[in-house]
Amino acid sequence: MLEECNFSLSNWDGASIRALRMQKCGLRTANLTGCKLRAFDPGDADLTEASFFGTPLAGVDLRRACIDRLVVEGRELAGAIVTEPQAAQLARLLGLVIR
Repeated sequence: MLEECNFSLSNWDGASIRALRMQKCGLRTANLTGCKLRAFDPGDADLTEASFFGTPLAGVDLRRACIDRLVVEGRELAGAIVTEPQAAQLARLLGLVIR
């Protein structure tokens, strides 16, 4: 468990992350591209502008995390657990128009 850590601007490119739980951590603009996640729980982490390009988020619970301006291609989101407002926010990344 990582608590109250600041990983803003950090580079986790290509990392294998297993059994990691975060609480009150900042990963603002962090680079988590091409990672392999297993039992990854970001908790209430600030993932604003974090890049998950090429990192599958299936099974990752993002409901408590701040995912503003998350950087993804789209396919990474398959199977991610989000709230309805987050889903609407992510839909815009996929090019959907919500009316």
